[in-house]
Amino acid sequence: MTRFFVSYNSADKGWAEWIAWTLEEAGHKTVIQAWDFRPGGNFVLDMQRAAEETDKTILVLSENYLAAEFTQPEWAAAFVDDPTSLERRVIPVRVQVCEPRGLLRPIVYVDLVGVEKEVARQRLLEALPERLKPEHEPDFPSGEGGTGKGASDRKDGSVQQPDFPNPAVSKPWNVPYDRNTFFTGRETVLEDLRSQLVDGGAAATAQAISGLGGIGKTQTAVEYAYRHRDDYSAVFWVRAETVAETQMGFVEIARLLDLPEKDEKDPNDTVQAVRRWLESNSGWLLVFDNADQPEQLKDFRPRQGVGNGSQHILLTSRAQTFDSVGIARPVSLAKMPEEEAVAFLFNRTGRNLDIEDSAEKTAAEALARELGYLPLALEQAGAYLLAQQMTFANYLKSYRKRKLALLAQKGPVTGDYPESVATTWALNFQAVEAASQAAADLLRVSAFLSPDAIPYELFEVGAGEMGDALAAALGDMAEDPAAFAEALAPLTRYSLVQAEPTMQAYSVARMVQEVQKAALTQENRRIWVERSIEAVWKAFPTTDYKNWPLIDRLLPHARVSVQLVSVYQVEAKAAANLLNTTGLYLKKRGLYDEVEPLYLQGIEIGKRSLGEDHPDVATSLANLASFYQEQGRYNEAEQLCLQGIEIDKRSLGEEHPDVAMSLDNLANLYRRQGRYNDAEPLFLQALELGKRSLGEDHIRVATSSNNLALLYLAQGRYSDAEPLFLQAIEIYKHNLGDGHPDVAPSLNNLANLYLQEGRYSDAEPLFLQALELGKRSLGEDHPAVATRLNNLANLYRKQRRYSDAEPLFLQAIEIDKHNFGEDHPDVATSLNNLAKLYYAQGRYDDAGPLFRQSLAIFEKALGSEHPSFQKVRNNLRGILTQIEKEKGPA
Repeated sequence: MTRFFVSYNSADKGWAEWIAWTLEEAGHKTVIQAWDFRPGGNFVLDMQRAAEETDKTILVLSENYLAAEFTQPEWAAAFVDDPTSLERRVIPVRVQVCEPRGLLRPIVYVDLVGVEKEVARQRLLEALPERLKPEHEPDFPSGEGGTGKGASDRKDGSVQQPDFPNPAVSKPWNVPYDRNTFFTGRETVLEDLRSQLVDGGAAATAQAISGLGGIGKTQTAVEYAYRHRDDYSAVFWVRAETVAETQMGFVEIARLLDLPEKDEKDPNDTVQAVRRWLESNSGWLLVFDNADQPEQLKDFRPRQGVGNGSQHILLTSRAQTFDSVGIARPVSLAKMPEEEAVAFLFNRTGRNLDIEDSAEKTAAEALARELGYLPLALEQAGAYLLAQQMTFANYLKSYRKRKLALLAQKGPVTGDYPESVATTWALNFQAVEAASQAAADLLRVSAFLSPDAIPYELFEVGAGEMGDALAAALGDMAEDPAAFAEALAPLTRYSLVQAEPTMQAYSVARMVQEVQKAALTQENRRIWVERSIEAVWKAFPTTDYKNWPLIDRLLPHARVSVQLVSVYQVEAKAAANLLNTTGLYLKKRGLYDEVEPLYLQGIEIGKRSLGEDHPDVATSLANLASFYQEQGRYNEAEQLCLQGIEIDKRSLGEEHPDVAMSLDNLANLYRRQGRYNDAEPLFLQALELGKRSLGEDHIRVATSSNNLALLYLAQGRYSDAEPLFLQAIEIYKHNLGDGHPDVAPSLNNLANLYLQEGRYSDAEPLFLQALELGKRSLGEDHPAVATRLNNLANLYRKQRRYSDAEPLFLQAIEIDKHNFGEDHPDVATSLNNLAKLYYAQGRYDDAGPLFRQSLAIFEKALGSEHPSFQKVRNNLRGILTQIEKEKGPA
């Protein structure tokens, strides 16, 4: 008795179990993971034991097996004791079209591809013995090339030709498609589908594969049918786009089964005959392909019949609800995962993913992403790439320029797709337009948004900017949420969008967006671009902390709008405001790389669309000035501040609150530069103007009080600073609440005052409170968090708690470098503080280089006359003097 270890990929589990069963029925012993590796066992030890206890290894060959890195050690180990294959320790059994590579290439395999069960069993068992010597002497060949009378001869002496195994003869089978040799992935979907059909709880079980046109529903059903062909006694395929097509499919089944009613004049009689056969028999699979209106299947679906065996019904459909046919939870087919899409592109173009250079892999990943991971689009691109022998990088470059025009150069070749991407949804679009103009316009505006997680709030606020149909349909959406569900329904019916009710959002495939854009004239495209930008701006709230969750939902769509502003040269007020507000929010979140271009573009559009003296332009200038100030670009910031003040005074008048805010911004800039005498009168003027125009308890008054207090703190005027800080904190808490992030800066500033006064026990809880508020509201890597880490570490340094201080300084340095780069003044401040810590510990060799590094940054960023530069320079001189005393001249 020979003992076999069956090595397989999980995708071929059905084949592996059938092979193991067949071998054991023939008297052999097998070890197979599915049967012999039990929960709680050690997989590595189980593998080792299997290798030791078996004589030969059966390899279940498929593309999945050859591509899987975890199966290679199993068959490679089998070669160790038999490197020349003389003992036939490895027996490959091919179950899917594939080409063995490497060590497996020269090994003769048993081929079970495309054969029936009995032929497969015979081939498998005949491959096991070392020799196939017959039990009886073979017939003596005649001299004329014939044979003597043998076991297969007829009694009249003629030789009987063996029958060719025909699947249609052995079992009913009318799947109209060949198995797709390039089918890739979808393993979880196929496993879930099989599990739900088998474990349906009744003999007659129905399930549906739901998804967008071109997503691969039919191909998945074809793969399921071929993969489980031996599990059914009959497999029937019916095209179900219309009632007439469904009737013709049942007539074909009647002829396949040779039913007496197969040629009835009334096709309904034939349909009922087929239903009776299905209800009276078991072990069959019935596929309704393209059943986009599942309610039409009511007269075709057989009732639950005999309980002895499986009666499985499978639908493929663009619909998303199937309650009319008793299916509660369909299998939803989403876009391919990136790794599967990339693997398909390489497989489809005959290229080896394992040996390609990284640049081509990156290009393939980008191409798959551009095509929305849609199987139909990937097939079209793959067919073109193979025909033209192009690289992924070159195709990607051309696709980004020509989009659908390039994709249309080659239709789908494999997979039996009936249409290309450009036409596969045409009838669905027409049906949506006929059903609801609002739904059609909803899809058009969706083409100019980010494809994923489009929030319902965008339409609740912005529908009035999206044309008459959507304005009318969704005008009362806040009071009537069902209105949006009704507008979305025609799109979800054909899976053109995927609703996500729990997230109050929906998504649309990238390729659906591209087809929608391509269908519009240039003029109409611009109309919908401007409508989408207006809607996003209308929905975009102020950048207050309380609005951050909503802004995070809208931000991907704002970023798309920003790109559209550039591409279509949009000059509207909404575009300028959206650019400015998006930049302001990104600055608050510490995403500095994106900020400056948004501000600059917004200012230019604002000047052209609103006029150079418009207050909105002044606001944009002030925001950019604030950004430059934080970047240490003080000269640029000052010019913008002065320009903004003049615009506000001319357009709003000298007593307007915005003038007070502009004065405060300029004073704050002077304070940061150490120009205290220039700063104080501006701070006082801004504070008094704010109190007169806004009232004593307004948030802007709190900001002015806080900024003036910072000036006094920098001058060492502690008794003047403390009441202003306390006043600001109270106003912030009163207006915003204790947990608002805008409270934290004043807490931090007051703690700094206490630190400088030596009131450490008063300072620490305020520092900790400000730090936690910042982390919770801004995130761990925000620059404000770095500042507060620095401040708390400085407190610990002065308390000689060096082990507590050092990691905080190091963390602050990393955050600042990440956000600003190596040469920012905030980085210099953190380096300087860490150097002070090392100096206090007597670690002069560590402190000196950090002082020098921070000095160089300050001089480059601020100039040699800046107080911060002079202070660091003086510290460095003192340190060098101390080092000379301790170690001799440096």
